Amino acid sequence: MKKNKLAIVAVGQAYIDAANYIIANYGDEWDINVLTDHPDKINGKCEIELHNHKVFSYFHKLLFVLRLVEKHKQPVTYVDADRLDMFSNEFLKEFSFGPYFKILNCWPEGIEFKKHYSHGQHFKPFVDYCNENHLDYDIDTFSEEIFYVPYVLDICDIIYDVEKIKPIFEYQSIISRSTNPYYPNIGNAEGLALSFVLKMKNLKIVKHGS
Repeated sequence: MKKNKLAIVAVGQAYIDAANYIIANYGDEWDINVLTDHPDKINGKCEIELHNHKVFSYFHKLLFVLRLVEKHKQPVTYVDADRLDMFSNEFLKEFSFGPYFKILNCWPEGIEFKKHYSHGQHFKPFVDYCNENHLDYDIDTFSEEIFYVPYVLDICDIIYDVEKIKPIFEYQSIISRSTNPYYPNIGNAEGLALSFVLKMKNLKIVKHGS
């Protein structure tokens, strides 16, 4: 029986330390995959992928997970390495199951992006892109600290569309850092990009426990 796949990102020393703790304590029960800028500092049984970009983008995290699903043709659960201690092993196993894309939380102001977030300055490039191309952005928000990606037949197309929208999100995160009070880093709101792509493909996102 295959182990469930767990993906973590270890870029920077604090995250490397957290990743090594996870590998030491979860490696017997999970097939752990690590994206890191220092493979030589990762200890224990896991699969390692080199992060060789000079600048980190949150889209590197998202695409790492999606490509693992594509490569192995099986579901993958992602958890922020520094937040895994918030979740029990039993919860993670329960969370990592089912045919739908799954999140634990939406954004603080609510699940409806168009209602709560689309009118501010930060997301103007994304909203302008949607309006210009007559695309639906009445989408759900997507909190990215933990999420589950099932294997679906059109995973390749999902990756393509995420890559296509990636420059817009990275651009707006650079020019509008002061307008995002949560994560003013490059490529923030990467989960929203995935939510947008899944909406276009009529694929469902479920909130765990609802």
